[in-house]
Amino acid sequence: MQGLKKSQIEKKFNDFNAELHLLKNDRFVVEAIDQLYMAFKEDGGKINTPIWQAMVAKYDERFRDITEKFGWQDLFLVHAEGDIIYTAAGKSDLGMNLSNSTLKNSGLGKLFRMAQKMDANGTAIVDFEPYAPSNGDYAAFMMVQVQKVDALIGYIALQIPTDIINDIIQRRDGLGKTSETYLVGQWEGKSSYRSDRVVKLGNNIGKKKTGSSIELAYSGESGSRVKVGSTGKVEVESYAPVEINGLKWAMITSGSLSEVIVPKMKGKEKDFYTQYIEQYGYYDLFLIHPSGEVFYSVTREADFQTNMVDGKYADSNLGELTRQVLKTKQFGLADFKPYEPSNGAPASFIAQPSINERNEIDMIIALQLPLEGINTIMQLREGMGKSGESYLVGPDKLMRSDSFLDQAGHSVAASFAGSVEQNGVDTVASRRALAGESGAEVITDYNGNPVLSSYTPVKVGDITWALLAEIDEAEVKAPIKAIVMSITLVACVIAVLVAALALFVARQIALPLEKGVVFAKNLSGKDLTQKLDIDQQDEIGDLAQALNQMAGNLSSMIKDIDGGVATLSSSSTEMAAIADQMAAGSETTVEKSNTVASAAEEMNSNMTSVAAAMEQAATNVGTVASGAEQMSSSIAEIAENAARAKESAGNAVQRTDQASAQINELGQAAEEIGVVSETIKSISDKTNLLALNATIEAARAGEAGKGFAVVANEIKELAQQTADATGDIAQKLQGIQKSTGSTVNEIDEVGKAIKLVDEVVSAIAAAVEEQNTATKDISDNVGQASLGLQEINENVNQSSEAAGQVAQEITEVNEAAGEMSNSSAQVQQSAGELSKLSEQLKELIGQFKL
Repeated sequence: MQGLKKSQIEKKFNDFNAELHLLKNDRFVVEAIDQLYMAFKEDGGKINTPIWQAMVAKYDERFRDITEKFGWQDLFLVHAEGDIIYTAAGKSDLGMNLSNSTLKNSGLGKLFRMAQKMDANGTAIVDFEPYAPSNGDYAAFMMVQVQKVDALIGYIALQIPTDIINDIIQRRDGLGKTSETYLVGQWEGKSSYRSDRVVKLGNNIGKKKTGSSIELAYSGESGSRVKVGSTGKVEVESYAPVEINGLKWAMITSGSLSEVIVPKMKGKEKDFYTQYIEQYGYYDLFLIHPSGEVFYSVTREADFQTNMVDGKYADSNLGELTRQVLKTKQFGLADFKPYEPSNGAPASFIAQPSINERNEIDMIIALQLPLEGINTIMQLREGMGKSGESYLVGPDKLMRSDSFLDQAGHSVAASFAGSVEQNGVDTVASRRALAGESGAEVITDYNGNPVLSSYTPVKVGDITWALLAEIDEAEVKAPIKAIVMSITLVACVIAVLVAALALFVARQIALPLEKGVVFAKNLSGKDLTQKLDIDQQDEIGDLAQALNQMAGNLSSMIKDIDGGVATLSSSSTEMAAIADQMAAGSETTVEKSNTVASAAEEMNSNMTSVAAAMEQAATNVGTVASGAEQMSSSIAEIAENAARAKESAGNAVQRTDQASAQINELGQAAEEIGVVSETIKSISDKTNLLALNATIEAARAGEAGKGFAVVANEIKELAQQTADATGDIAQKLQGIQKSTGSTVNEIDEVGKAIKLVDEVVSAIAAAVEEQNTATKDISDNVGQASLGLQEINENVNQSSEAAGQVAQEITEVNEAAGEMSNSSAQVQQSAGELSKLSEQLKELIGQFKL
């Protein structure tokens, strides 16, 4: 939103400048300065005289309209000598001189001296300062020079309206209750407001305003920062320079930091941070300024809006934590300690700084840890029995979680309210855990009972807590004794049963295994006629049947191999013969394919040459066709122009006769024009005023009206030229009447010459028509030839492609023939290897007894 306001203010000042420059070139303004100054001087430099009033009445309505439509606070016309000869507001400055009156050192007087030194296209501006004619209110002005025929005649100035500035700056869109935007400016070494504030009332235009953010904006920087405001509350401030030529202004937006950074979700009654601590179970959330100011708290207890660095609660553990984080710029934790704002209950805090790009802390976010959350974790009961519990102990031997067994005497609250002896835990386990040791042993607990205690240190930030899990020794040992008796009885019964079962199983396994050993030895001797005689209906029987079947299958397989050896030997012989035939055929195929390939390559080369020649011929014919078409088009155009010339010549003859008659009537009309000339002069004056209105409206339209402003200015100049020319018309009318007679004779001679031209043009038109017909025939014939050549060229290209394809296919045949030759050699080699393998199989089969 601040960026939008900044651009709107800058645009508004650019509009003021454009409006002044538009008016300074207006004839109405130039004329007004001339006429008003003459009336002012004729009355001895006085105003409100009859002559002055009469002249003001001529211009006042238009200048007031300009002032109102542009939204200016006032409009000034100043003569080159410094006399204020007109103001739209008619205040006490009217008629005063800016060089030798009390206005000399006013803002308008300073503006006049600046304007005297600038060039003709410049703009002078002065910032806000008290102006007596405006009841001493702060006023700022802009001024430009007005020239007539490159000579300075005066100035036109405007008083910058403060209401327009406030309307832009004081918009509340997107701002909360405490936030607002305002302008400041520096003029002649002083920094003050340039707009009125609406939240912090009483800070109006002209009141002194300084600050580090303002200085940064004056230097051209933009950004945001957090600060402690004049009310002592933490605020966020955004700053940016306002770029207005001749001024040093800055725009500031400030508001309560808590309002800006504590978002409230749409449709939710509670803000984001309140929902956060409720969701995650924290007790409170704090936002702390680097100065120590707690500018936000969810619960808003007594610590809200106090200072944790040097305020009321600076000695609390939250105060100590705040100073620690400000020093280290790192996460920190404060151990449990009674906290007065929470009714003295023990409280623990964690804090994290928010660091900006300059490595500075913008704020500290702190959370008050919930004791309930710690107790929920520590009092889980799974596996703890009746006398078991787990709890936390701090370095001071006081509780950091409530005891489950002794909630009255050993809670966190009771521990901090009492003593270590009565309400703390000072045992062997707690001391060892706090010393950094872990272990488990039987000790005496805080109630004086023997317990089995498991202990370990817990590191929380820079703080070490002791975590203890304990259970009474008697409750631990009772189930152990019961388990030992049960195990002893069950072991004796199992031992007897296992011995009997082992004896029976051993006999069932030993006998079949002995038979299996004998059977295996016979098989190893290559005797395949043996069988294993075991008929048990169990796993061993299944194994015996499988071995017998395996022996039978093996015998059958060897017999089949013996029969196949003969077949294999004869097959190897046939394979060798076939391989010889394949080799001979592949050599013949290669020879024939090479012959065909050579022929295809030669045809492909010839087709390529023919295609290139046909393409060149087609290109040449296309060029001729294109030229013929262009020639035909040009001749057609000439024929058309000749026809139009013939028609124009005929019309000229007819109009020459008419002109002769009209010239006679011109003499009579000239007498009547004298009467109209006075009416034209009156219309010219009114047109001048209307053009000024149009110029003003175009300026108000901004960029969209620039083109219309140029047109309006041209109309205004045309009106002035019309008024000047009206006086000359009457004098020239008599000359027109005298010259009409001789003009009639000259027109007759022109008519004769035009008739001769008409005859010549008719002859040219006929010749061009014949040429046009011949050229069209040439163009049609050349076009048909070009189409024929293109068709021949396409056929040649197709033939060339076919020849190339044949050559490629022949190459593939050669490659296949080569592969066939290689395959025949491999077949011959495989046939020899098969013959050797059949001999080896015969020797092996002879070793078995079947």
